[in-house]
Amino acid sequence: MVSHQQLRWLRTTLLGRTPGWSPPAAPVGPWRPVWLERRRALEVGDLRLTSALDGRRGVLALTGKIVLLGGASLDSASLVVVRHGRRCSVPLNIAPGAEVIRGKVEVPDVEAWWPHTHGEPALYEVRLEFTVAASDGTQSEVVLDLGRVGFRTVFDSGGGWYFSYKRVRLSGQAYEVVMERPAYDQAGTISGIGFAPCGSNAAIKYYVPVDC
Repeated sequence: MVSHQQLRWLRTTLLGRTPGWSPPAAPVGPWRPVWLERRRALEVGDLRLTSALDGRRGVLALTGKIVLLGGASLDSASLVVVRHGRRCSVPLNIAPGAEVIRGKVEVPDVEAWWPHTHGEPALYEVRLEFTVAASDGTQSEVVLDLGRVGFRTVFDSGGGWYFSYKRVRLSGQAYEVVMERPAYDQAGTISGIGFAPCGSNAAIKYYVPVDC
């Protein structure tokens, strides 16, 4: 039915590849929206976002490169994280003539990301906000949307595995949550508390894939 049997290893359509059923012209080309972007005042590239969960704080680090266009100069730059109207931002210090931008913003009392089977997959909007002065002295605001990020962590304490500071029990391709979120002291570290045994009624039991 199919001329090239190796296509079974690829996720592609069989249209145009089944003699007798469709014309011998396979559909090729873009299958998602295509658009043109025009850069004005500045261009930002090589962006890298790294998110982490540190106790109650979410930490987002950014690195990238910036190029000013048309003789423009940069007056200010900020890294901004927003969720449900709550805004956290930090100014970026960029030396004149420098191409590399770096910044780190902390989100206190962050909502950790969880699979939808366990809780809310909390995501935060991230953007860069610039104030740019053109060569004629006029100022303009440039906002660059960087998408959304979540904050979570997975680690082995030596006595068990934790997913976003909840203890989990690994079992094959699933894990079992066996306790509520542990208490924190004023420094934001975990206080020593006991865990509910797996067979206890106080334990919370449900399963999701480990790589969720």
